[in-house]
Amino acid sequence: MGRMQAYSVTWLIDISSILLPLLFWIPVSRQGGDLRVVTGVQRPSMRDKRFNERLMFEKNNVQTLFLCLGQCDRYPDCIGIFYNKLSNNCTGHNIVFGHETGAIQDGGSRYYVKNNVRGYIGDACIISSDCSVVQSECRDNTCLCLPGYSFSPKTGECLANCAKYGDNFFKVAYHFISGNNQDVFLGVSEEDCKFLCLNRTTYICRTFEYGVNECYLSTVTSLDAPNDWYLDTAREYSYYQRDCD
Repeated sequence: MGRMQAYSVTWLIDISSILLPLLFWIPVSRQGGDLRVVTGVQRPSMRDKRFNERLMFEKNNVQTLFLCLGQCDRYPDCIGIFYNKLSNNCTGHNIVFGHETGAIQDGGSRYYVKNNVRGYIGDACIISSDCSVVQSECRDNTCLCLPGYSFSPKTGECLANCAKYGDNFFKVAYHFISGNNQDVFLGVSEEDCKFLCLNRTTYICRTFEYGVNECYLSTVTSLDAPNDWYLDTAREYSYYQRDCD
């Protein structure tokens, strides 16, 4: 018979954030019989809401919150979960969702993040010192990697270069790299531009700029071409930095 996983739960008060309940979930190590403690916190502002972005896994018919937390614990880069106690749907994500903007209404859903991720990528912030990841900043009241750095979900770092690139991007509004374009496409949507970048076969598209239905694909970042990095005072174009895999 295989080892059973055991869970216990303790509710505490996080005095640094008023009335945020801390949840401890404790799965038995899969390599042996020792208990390993993982801590997490519920974000009450996300009650009855969820996001589909940055999805690592989705499991249906997950009967309890503890089993959903156990699913997250299997992935080192899983930062938090949405668990719906009515539908028994469980999703894991590799960033923090610090703002309600863009959330989908989902009655019965609750959001939990690991306890050590305050100031992680995606979390809400006021100033850059609120952000905990090296080479990150507070931009648009959200902790994000500095322009030119790609977020690595697997290591939780902001990196200048990636061994392999992923399928997600972070936006730097109203900035662009002058020149340095590999391809230009006109009359396309933002989603089309992203798709075109991801599906280049003759080069690795690391960044793109998009505005007024124009798409510019590039192999360079703002770090590679600092002298060509500009604020778009006309507020038409934005820069998109590709994540690491």
